[in-house]
Amino acid sequence: MAMPEPATAKPGQSLRITFVLPGFSRHPSGGYRVVFDYASELQRRGHRCQVVAPIVGCAGPHAVRVGASERLKDVARYAAFRGRGSWRELDSTVKFRYPVIARPADLPAGDIVVATAWRTAELVAAAPVLAGKPVYLLQGYETWDSPGQPDLVDQTWQLPFIKCVVARWLFDQAVTLGVGDRTFYTPNGLRLDQLRCTTPIEQRNGRVVGMLVSENPVKGAQTGLAALELARKQLDSLDVQLCGLYRPSFPLPPWMTFNENLQGPELNDYFNRLGVFVHPSLSEGWGLMASEAMAMGAALVSGDNPAIFDFVRPGRDGLVVPRESPQALADAIVRLATDDGFRVGLALSAQRQIQRFSLERAVSRFEDVLLYAAGRGPRPAAMA
Repeated sequence: MAMPEPATAKPGQSLRITFVLPGFSRHPSGGYRVVFDYASELQRRGHRCQVVAPIVGCAGPHAVRVGASERLKDVARYAAFRGRGSWRELDSTVKFRYPVIARPADLPAGDIVVATAWRTAELVAAAPVLAGKPVYLLQGYETWDSPGQPDLVDQTWQLPFIKCVVARWLFDQAVTLGVGDRTFYTPNGLRLDQLRCTTPIEQRNGRVVGMLVSENPVKGAQTGLAALELARKQLDSLDVQLCGLYRPSFPLPPWMTFNENLQGPELNDYFNRLGVFVHPSLSEGWGLMASEAMAMGAALVSGDNPAIFDFVRPGRDGLVVPRESPQALADAIVRLATDDGFRVGLALSAQRQIQRFSLERAVSRFEDVLLYAAGRGPRPAAMA
């Protein structure tokens, strides 16, 4: 499907935009992918974007403390990887800066500087005025990254920044924290032209089941693995295709297949093999892989983490069950594996539903907020 050409920034509205990541990663996560997509698309629209990706991390009162040996390992990993093996199509004109430790003085002059995580918000708050107006892109409620000290995360939400949240539940959180008046809902978007459904949904095997595995506890891998074990006991066959950036340190059942660091065509092929995709996450800002699975024809089974309701209508676009319930997940998997008519109808509805969330729509909404923050556009509606 041909996608429309993006609008070009009007004269006088071209912005110099700096995105600040919490660190450099050889295998960027979904949150990084969103930042890269935004930077590339905004660049295509006539803005000038750059990304600051510190090799070790960001300076600040709550910076992650690492020893000298770990810093050397980070620098060595960066040196071995830089400039090779790009996993994502980026506009080649987007500039990247790789300071060892990002400090306020490392932020270039610009019109907008975007914090992309709670630790980067502290850095942006200390940035010189010439770096630009601060904007906070909130892709989750990162208390998982500040165990035992949720107030540290809340304090960054209360900084006097314009805030963009990718899910309605995050907007509600902003209201709870008293900052709803400076917060805008900017839902994520997908490169729908690249997420192709090449295997007809009707021809798929409902017993081929995929799931993301991560060592981050909020992703719910242990709940999902337990559910798959329970589902297998109820079925005479189950082909489980796990995926993840890295093979986890905890053991995986030998009858499950693990697919590591899938990118581009490999990721498309993976999703097109699946009849069902299981999303056991306990908390998500958005749930990128769940939405990608929908776009490429896999029927979705998900825990009821709040982000899922931005793009899934329960019972119409996916089966949504209680979080942390392996048995509920297993029952949903079995239902889809044994009822092809129901699975196909659910997957077809999901594929239509997710078309609403194009990258072009997401970037247009985000761009409007940036122009407002820079004083070059009207205030957008908070929840458009």
